[in-house]
Amino acid sequence: MSRDKDPLTPTPFEPAAQQPAPASAPQPGRERRWVVPALLALLLIAAAVIFLLPQADNGSANDTAEPPATAAGEPTSPASRPTAKTSQPPETRPWSDAQQARLRKEAQDVLAQLLELQEQLEERGVTQWAAEAFNAAKTAAAEGDELYKQRQFVPARERFEASLEQLKAISAGVPEAVSKQLELARQGIEAGQVEDVTAALDQAELMAPDNETLLGLRERAAKLPDVMAKLEQATAAEAGNDLAGAESALRDAVNLDPDHERAAAELARVSERHTDQRFNRAMSEGYAALDEA
Repeated sequence: MSRDKDPLTPTPFEPAAQQPAPASAPQPGRERRWVVPALLALLLIAAAVIFLLPQADNGSANDTAEPPATAAGEPTSPASRPTAKTSQPPETRPWSDAQQARLRKEAQDVLAQLLELQEQLEERGVTQWAAEAFNAAKTAAAEGDELYKQRQFVPARERFEASLEQLKAISAGVPEAVSKQLELARQGIEAGQVEDVTAALDQAELMAPDNETLLGLRERAAKLPDVMAKLEQATAAEAGNDLAGAESALRDAVNLDPDHERAAAELARVSERHTDQRFNRAMSEGYAALDEA
């Protein structure tokens, strides 16, 4: 017989166990006591989210950022990362800078005086009459210049001052040097050395162009060739016993240059000799006249 035709058998069951009765509902007073703490906790959580979460995000973003790859393609460790060079403002040292500026100005002031005096001496031809002293002063100035380039302003100023003192000593000796050149010119005029006279006067003019003695010697030097010609003429006349001619030539020489000591001395000598000659001639003529009487 088929299963569809089998009689149905009821399934036995037991009644469900009795569920316990639900707990009694909380009292309203106890529930209110937790409201205030709960609200405070919510406020604290909200503040933490607002103020702390962005910073945490930034830090985590920096920490989790993928490091740059090396040449081999591997990320570098934080220790090996190149740190960005931040431009630091230059350190300011106002007191030290002010001191350096003052020392530099002091050196520059001395240098300005040195250069001015050096230029004046060069215009006066110092290398022709004080070359050794002038070169020594220039050496000291060059040493100061090197120290100045190294920002050693105090020793640089000292070397400039040493050079300046040497130049001042040279400048102070200019009057003596001029006198020496003028004396050389006088000696050259007396000796008839025209070239030596010209050289000495040119040198003196470089040092003291407005010297009055120099101007007078220039005039004498211009007449020197004529004076020398008269002196030679007088010498030849005296050699021929023409004392009158010699005296006349010497007088012309003295008229050309009254300060020519040699011409004046020769004129005095020849004039005296000519006087004696005339006296002796007059005496001889007188004795001869007496003998004839």
